[in-house]
Amino acid sequence: MAERKVSIFIVKVPDGDVSFDKELIDSFEEERISRLSRVKNENEKKKLYITGLLLRRVFDMYQKSAKDIIYEANGKPELKDGEDFFFNISHSGDYIALGVGPVPLGIDIQKKVTPSKGLIERVLSSEDIQNKSELIKKDFNLIWAIKEAYIKLTGKGLSTELKNISFSFIEKHDKIPGLAGMGKAIIQEESAACGNSRENSGIASVFLSEEGIKGVLCTRKPLPFEVIRFDDYKELLWKKTT
Repeated sequence: MAERKVSIFIVKVPDGDVSFDKELIDSFEEERISRLSRVKNENEKKKLYITGLLLRRVFDMYQKSAKDIIYEANGKPELKDGEDFFFNISHSGDYIALGVGPVPLGIDIQKKVTPSKGLIERVLSSEDIQNKSELIKKDFNLIWAIKEAYIKLTGKGLSTELKNISFSFIEKHDKIPGLAGMGKAIIQEESAACGNSRENSGIASVFLSEEGIKGVLCTRKPLPFEVIRFDDYKELLWKKTT
């Protein structure tokens, strides 16, 4: 039996110009094709295009088609008739990440920011602001990524208040420098509406910490993961041959 694990694919958006291949764009999902035709900002257009290339390339590895991606009412993408095949996308700064696995998952990457008082109060409860003051100063983007990855796992989106999501680190991550004691965390969503059931909890694993970027994977239960990098987006410019 194949190992049940999550694979996380990472690619960086180049600084220079990108050539847009119409034949490859035609293999993207309809929503992405439509957005590419409307977006004016060149950097955003590059991110949309390279994310489409990443989806197309990775889906082909699993004998799936990116054309079959549909979007839920809350904006979360899923694969039509994609039983036992789950994925999630995130991008921040120059990084794009795609997580694929056999169970529902959420991933989020966040570049380093200097948070305003208002942002801190939106993301953390008053208790967390007091208890996690050092982490807020050093790695606020890690806190943010953990909570965003959780709500992407649940699919609840903006209906979940980030301050109602608490977490505690349970394991260091020896493979990622600078994350002593911060490799894995237990997440719990606490509100009058949801209680404290297993359906309102998760496990967050840090998979990226470089260039000020923090990346987090969230699943309901602990699951092994691997990180696969494409060093150049041109590695994604693969076309099927007949």
